[in-house]
Amino acid sequence: MAEITNLSEVRQKRNKKRTRKGLVLIAVILLLTFILTFLFSSRDSYGLDSFFDLFQSGPGYPVEAPGGKSKGMYDLGDLLCITNDTDLMMYNANGSKTFSVKHQMADPQIRIRENMLLIFDQGAKSYALYQKNVPLVDSQTDYVLYTGAVSAKGSFALATRSEDYLSQVTVYDKNNAPQYSWNYSDKIVSVIALSPSGSRLAVCGLYTEDGTIKSQLLLYNNGQLVDTRTFDDALICSLVFVGETQIRGITDQGAFLISDKGKLMGEYDYKSKPLAAFSNTTQSTVLLLGDYRQDGGYELVALNGEMNRQSSSEVQGNIHTLKADENNAYILAGNHYYQIDLLSGEHLVEEESEYLYDLQPIGKGVFAITNAEIIRMDQVRSEDRQTQSHIVPESNGKEEEPEDWEIQEEQKPDAEETTPSETEDHSPAPETEPQEQEYKPSTGTNPQDPGL
Repeated sequence: MAEITNLSEVRQKRNKKRTRKGLVLIAVILLLTFILTFLFSSRDSYGLDSFFDLFQSGPGYPVEAPGGKSKGMYDLGDLLCITNDTDLMMYNANGSKTFSVKHQMADPQIRIRENMLLIFDQGAKSYALYQKNVPLVDSQTDYVLYTGAVSAKGSFALATRSEDYLSQVTVYDKNNAPQYSWNYSDKIVSVIALSPSGSRLAVCGLYTEDGTIKSQLLLYNNGQLVDTRTFDDALICSLVFVGETQIRGITDQGAFLISDKGKLMGEYDYKSKPLAAFSNTTQSTVLLLGDYRQDGGYELVALNGEMNRQSSSEVQGNIHTLKADENNAYILAGNHYYQIDLLSGEHLVEEESEYLYDLQPIGKGVFAITNAEIIRMDQVRSEDRQTQSHIVPESNGKEEEPEDWEIQEEQKPDAEETTPSETEDHSPAPETEPQEQEYKPSTGTNPQDPGL
């Protein structure tokens, strides 16, 4: 027997479907309208012109180098960022300049975390915040700046002098609104670091006791002090958060890994070798140990995630630049350019480079600058090493000595002898209270961190 169709019910169902589709379409149109209005509303926000600038075609590398004195090269979310004595510039992978601005800073310092860039004038008062090629903040502090740090979310921290205190650290959100602030009456803040979310902060303060300069590490979580550690025999050079809960530190005596709650998780002792340069990033920790005047070169040491020695090799010539990514170290020393595999310590590239004076690895390329050009060189993979005509023989790499590993295993960490540090401040530490316009925080031994 045939079923009887209720035409009224069918029409009601169809009308309901049409109504739902209409509401979804209206919601999509409203959303697109909002997005387009936001993008087109202002050049200072992340507008369409800013977005498409990142992908615009260019002449390809090499491109003409900017004039002026180069201050540094950086990786800003796959953009090549360059500062000189007058400008901040950004280039995309096609060699097109996507952004350029006059910074008007006497001593511009750069801090980068993923797509966020903080630039500040150390020893003066100006600072600015960018999200890739989009300006977010351009402002000044009331007192001279010591150092700064930025998170992946855009919050940032600045250490300054203050009216009544030797140092003040303030954390701001990406809209430049102050979130937390701490004052230190007896410490010069020389190094600070923020976690990726910006919720955790590490502060290194220098102070004197009985005529000796000491370092104190202070750890904060959401504005609350969690732990402090004092280092009597080491000065902090660099601190970097690896994720939210671990901090890698470099001192003039050793390297260390610490938790966000102050627990020591690993350390590496230089064994009285002087620290000449370092690269301390979320990807790797690389040290250059030795004295060029005595030895004619250095020992390059790569550490693993537990701060144990992973590999070592020899580098000849006076150090000029050291950068590193997850797999390789890139060095300008003497008149040579080196690419060294961090896992094995093998020299993948060693060639003359008298014309290069700075470099930066980005992705699978290495960008370098000369007096006339910005050039792009391909990285050499370890498996291609034997097929490259300009690669040094395997015997040039220094093999790791077993007895050094045994010594490292026998040595027990001592929290009071370890010191954190930050990749971004490397000036000499003052023994007396600095003058407001003259002080630049420092670590005492003045090791370089060309990786920043």
